[in-house]
Amino acid sequence: SKRNVITTMILSLLVGAGFVFGLTQRLIRPLKRITHLINQVKAGDPHLSMPLMGKDEIGQLAQAITQFINAFNTYDTLKTQKIREQGHLLQTVCNLSGVGLLVLDMDGQVLFHNQLIQSLMTEEGNHLFGKDIEKILFDRALVRVLKEALKNRTPIDAVDFSLKRKDGIDIRVTFKVGFLDAEGPNSAVVILWGLSKFN
Repeated sequence: SKRNVITTMILSLLVGAGFVFGLTQRLIRPLKRITHLINQVKAGDPHLSMPLMGKDEIGQLAQAITQFINAFNTYDTLKTQKIREQGHLLQTVCNLSGVGLLVLDMDGQVLFHNQLIQSLMTEEGNHLFGKDIEKILFDRALVRVLKEALKNRTPIDAVDFSLKRKDGIDIRVTFKVGFLDAEGPNSAVVILWGLSKFN
Protein backbone atom coordinates (compact mmCIF):
# COMPACT_ATOMS: atom_id res chain seq x y z
CA SER A 1 0.00 0.00 0.00
CA LYS A 2 2.85 2.39 0.79
CA ARG A 3 4.41 1.25 -2.43
CA ASN A 4 1.16 1.92 -4.31
CA VAL A 5 0.98 5.42 -2.88
CA ILE A 6 4.59 6.15 -3.95
CA THR A 7 3.94 4.66 -7.40
CA THR A 8 0.74 6.70 -7.73
CA MET A 9 2.59 9.87 -6.67
CA ILE A 10 5.42 9.24 -9.14
CA LEU A 11 2.94 8.51 -11.94
CA SER A 12 0.96 11.63 -10.99
CA LEU A 13 4.13 13.72 -11.03
CA LEU A 14 5.14 12.30 -14.42
CA VAL A 15 1.67 12.85 -15.87
CA GLY A 16 1.57 16.36 -14.36
CA ALA A 17 5.05 17.17 -15.67
CA GLY A 18 4.07 15.85 -19.12
CA PHE A 19 0.89 17.93 -19.04
CA VAL A 20 2.78 21.08 -17.98
CA PHE A 21 5.48 20.43 -20.62
CA GLY A 22 2.85 19.84 -23.35
CA LEU A 23 0.88 22.94 -22.34
CA THR A 24 4.05 25.04 -22.23
CA GLN A 25 5.09 23.82 -25.68
CA ARG A 26 1.58 24.48 -26.99
CA LEU A 27 1.89 28.08 -25.78
CA ILE A 28 5.56 28.68 -26.58
CA ARG A 29 5.62 27.40 -30.20
CA PRO A 30 2.97 29.84 -31.47
CA LEU A 31 4.53 32.69 -29.48
CA LYS A 32 7.90 31.91 -31.07
CA ARG A 33 6.25 32.00 -34.53
CA ILE A 34 4.62 35.33 -33.70
CA THR A 35 7.94 36.72 -32.42
CA HIS A 36 9.70 35.48 -35.58
CA LEU A 37 7.06 37.16 -37.76
CA ILE A 38 7.37 40.45 -35.88
CA ASN A 39 11.19 40.32 -36.21
CA GLN A 40 10.86 39.74 -39.97
CA VAL A 41 8.56 42.75 -40.28
CA LYS A 42 10.97 44.79 -38.14
CA ALA A 43 13.80 43.74 -40.48
CA GLY A 44 11.91 45.24 -43.42
CA ASP A 45 9.82 42.40 -44.85
CA PRO A 46 6.22 43.52 -44.29
CA HIS A 47 4.77 41.09 -46.86
CA LEU A 48 4.29 38.18 -44.48
CA SER A 49 1.29 36.48 -42.98
CA MET A 50 0.79 34.27 -39.99
CA PRO A 51 -0.68 30.79 -40.52
CA LEU A 52 -3.93 30.09 -38.69
CA MET A 53 -3.19 28.91 -35.15
CA GLY A 54 -6.59 28.06 -33.76
CA LYS A 55 -9.31 30.06 -32.07
CA ASP A 56 -7.75 30.50 -28.64
CA GLU A 57 -6.16 33.73 -27.40
CA ILE A 58 -2.85 33.03 -29.15
CA GLY A 59 -4.64 32.30 -32.42
CA GLN A 60 -6.56 35.56 -32.04
CA LEU A 61 -3.29 37.41 -31.37
CA ALA A 62 -1.73 35.90 -34.51
CA GLN A 63 -4.80 36.87 -36.53
CA ALA A 64 -4.71 40.44 -35.17
CA ILE A 65 -1.02 40.75 -36.06
CA THR A 66 -1.71 39.46 -39.60
CA GLN A 67 -4.55 41.97 -39.98
CA PHE A 68 -2.25 44.76 -38.77
CA ILE A 69 0.45 43.75 -41.29
CA ASN A 70 -2.14 43.66 -44.10
CA ALA A 71 -3.46 47.09 -43.11
CA PHE A 72 0.11 48.42 -43.00
CA ASN A 73 0.84 47.00 -46.47
CA THR A 74 -2.32 48.62 -47.86
CA TYR A 75 -1.43 51.97 -46.28
CA ASP A 76 2.16 51.73 -47.53
CA THR A 77 1.00 50.93 -51.07
CA LEU A 78 -1.46 53.84 -51.08
CA LYS A 79 1.16 56.20 -49.64
CA THR A 80 3.71 55.17 -52.29
CA GLN A 81 1.13 55.62 -55.05
CA LYS A 82 0.19 59.08 -53.72
CA ILE A 83 3.86 60.12 -53.54
CA ARG A 84 4.34 59.02 -57.17
CA GLU A 85 1.25 60.97 -58.26
CA GLN A 86 2.39 64.09 -56.40
CA GLY A 87 5.90 63.73 -57.82
CA HIS A 88 4.50 63.49 -61.34
CA LEU A 89 2.33 66.55 -60.71
CA LEU A 90 5.32 68.49 -59.35
CA GLN A 91 7.44 67.44 -62.34
CA THR A 92 4.70 68.58 -64.75
CA VAL A 93 4.29 71.96 -63.02
CA CYS A 94 8.07 72.47 -62.96
CA ASN A 95 8.34 71.60 -66.64
CA LEU A 96 5.60 74.11 -67.53
CA SER A 97 6.98 76.90 -65.33
CA GLY A 98 9.35 78.35 -67.95
CA VAL A 99 12.28 78.47 -65.53
CA GLY A 100 14.98 75.94 -64.91
CA LEU A 101 14.71 74.23 -61.57
CA LEU A 102 17.54 72.27 -59.99
CA VAL A 103 17.49 70.83 -56.45
CA LEU A 104 20.82 69.83 -54.93
CA ASP A 105 21.76 68.14 -51.69
CA MET A 106 24.27 69.90 -49.49
CA ASP A 107 27.16 68.08 -51.20
CA GLY A 108 26.13 69.38 -54.62
CA GLN A 109 24.48 66.16 -55.89
CA VAL A 110 21.40 66.58 -58.10
CA LEU A 111 18.20 65.45 -56.38
CA PHE A 112 15.70 66.88 -58.87
CA HIS A 113 15.65 68.85 -62.11
CA ASN A 114 13.08 69.78 -64.68
CA GLN A 115 13.19 69.37 -68.47
CA LEU A 116 14.58 72.84 -69.11
CA ILE A 117 17.64 72.08 -66.99
CA GLN A 118 17.95 68.69 -68.69
CA SER A 119 17.90 70.21 -72.18
CA LEU A 120 20.20 73.14 -71.45
CA MET A 121 22.75 71.56 -69.14
CA THR A 122 23.43 68.19 -70.75
CA GLU A 123 24.18 66.63 -74.04
CA GLU A 124 21.26 64.71 -75.56
CA GLY A 125 20.44 61.54 -73.63
CA ASN A 126 22.53 62.26 -70.53
CA HIS A 127 20.78 62.31 -67.17
CA LEU A 128 21.56 64.59 -64.25
CA PHE A 129 20.05 62.80 -61.25
CA GLY A 130 22.70 61.87 -58.70
CA LYS A 131 25.49 63.70 -60.52
CA ASP A 132 27.71 66.23 -58.83
CA ILE A 133 27.18 69.83 -59.93
CA GLU A 134 30.83 69.87 -61.03
CA LYS A 135 30.05 67.20 -63.65
CA ILE A 136 27.20 69.28 -65.06
CA LEU A 137 28.56 72.81 -64.93
CA PHE A 138 31.96 73.15 -66.49
CA ASP A 139 32.36 76.76 -65.48
CA ARG A 140 34.68 76.53 -62.45
CA ALA A 141 33.73 80.01 -61.22
CA LEU A 142 30.02 79.13 -61.13
CA VAL A 143 30.72 75.76 -59.46
CA ARG A 144 32.86 77.52 -56.84
CA VAL A 145 30.07 80.06 -56.15
CA LEU A 146 27.45 77.29 -55.80
CA LYS A 147 29.66 75.05 -53.63
CA GLU A 148 30.47 77.99 -51.36
CA ALA A 149 26.76 78.82 -51.05
CA LEU A 150 26.00 75.19 -50.16
CA LYS A 151 28.85 74.96 -47.68
CA ASN A 152 27.85 78.16 -45.87
CA ARG A 153 24.09 77.80 -46.49
CA THR A 154 24.14 81.24 -48.03
CA PRO A 155 21.26 82.20 -50.33
CA ILE A 156 22.24 83.91 -53.60
CA ASP A 157 20.05 86.54 -55.22
CA ALA A 158 19.86 87.02 -59.01
CA VAL A 159 23.38 86.52 -60.39
CA ASP A 160 24.02 86.63 -64.14
CA PHE A 161 26.41 84.05 -65.57
CA SER A 162 27.66 82.82 -68.91
CA LEU A 163 28.95 79.28 -68.97
CA LYS A 164 30.19 76.79 -71.50
CA ARG A 165 28.86 73.26 -71.62
CA LYS A 166 31.15 70.28 -72.24
CA ASP A 167 29.82 70.00 -75.80
CA GLY A 168 30.92 73.60 -76.48
CA ILE A 169 27.50 75.27 -76.33
CA ASP A 170 27.51 78.53 -74.38
CA ILE A 171 24.63 79.30 -72.02
CA ARG A 172 23.66 82.63 -70.50
CA VAL A 173 21.75 82.36 -67.27
CA THR A 174 20.46 84.34 -64.32
CA PHE A 175 20.27 82.20 -61.21
CA LYS A 176 19.14 82.36 -57.63
CA VAL A 177 19.87 79.93 -54.78
CA GLY A 178 17.59 79.28 -51.81
CA PHE A 179 17.28 76.56 -49.17
CA LEU A 180 14.35 74.25 -48.43
CA ASP A 181 15.12 73.84 -44.72
CA ALA A 182 17.24 76.13 -42.58
CA GLU A 183 17.94 73.44 -39.96
CA GLY A 184 19.31 69.92 -40.22
CA PRO A 185 19.75 67.95 -43.44
CA ASN A 186 18.46 70.21 -46.15
CA SER A 187 18.47 70.83 -49.86
CA ALA A 188 19.35 73.82 -51.97
CA VAL A 189 17.07 75.00 -54.73
CA VAL A 190 18.75 76.62 -57.71
CA ILE A 191 16.31 78.56 -59.87
CA LEU A 192 17.53 79.58 -63.31
CA TRP A 193 15.75 81.91 -65.65
CA GLY A 194 16.61 83.95 -68.71
CA LEU A 195 18.23 80.78 -70.02
CA SER A 196 19.45 80.89 -73.58
CA LYS A 197 21.95 79.01 -75.72
CA PHE A 198 24.31 80.81 -78.02
CA ASN A 199 27.38 79.83 -80.07
